[in-house]
Amino acid sequence: MLAQSTGSAAVDSALIAAVVSLLVALISQFSTSVRDGSARRYERRRAALLDAQNAALVLRTRLREYGQLIRAHPGQLAAAFGDAEQRFDDARSGLDVALSRVEDAQVRRALLDWQAAAQVSYVSVQDIPASTEQARWDAMNQAIGRALISQSGSTD
Repeated sequence: MLAQSTGSAAVDSALIAAVVSLLVALISQFSTSVRDGSARRYERRRAALLDAQNAALVLRTRLREYGQLIRAHPGQLAAAFGDAEQRFDDARSGLDVALSRVEDAQVRRALLDWQAAAQVSYVSVQDIPASTEQARWDAMNQAIGRALISQSGSTD
């Protein structure tokens, strides 16, 4: 009878050890999966932020080029500026595409605010102070910077 109890206890102990090992393995796998998912999400957000920042820089350069041409040749139709207009349109489209990947609402708002001010500042006949465009440019870069250094890749 004692041998049966000892054998039964050994089987019970082995079964308990197997269940505990299985639970530890499952919890470890789940924890790794969550951590990997967070890292992938951060990298995706980071890439989107950097792409948007680079697209804004390209647009700013194209706006300056295009605006200088328009101001140097007042009264000419925009079509007369051909390549410069095409580069401006391409840069604007590039920012639109990059913005579609940005999840952070504060960054999106800052980018759109800067874009509106920049287009008026560089291209429009309306005159807004360069300091307004610069202030919005700085605010946009600060918002992107805050998102980049955050743990989540977002200011939200």
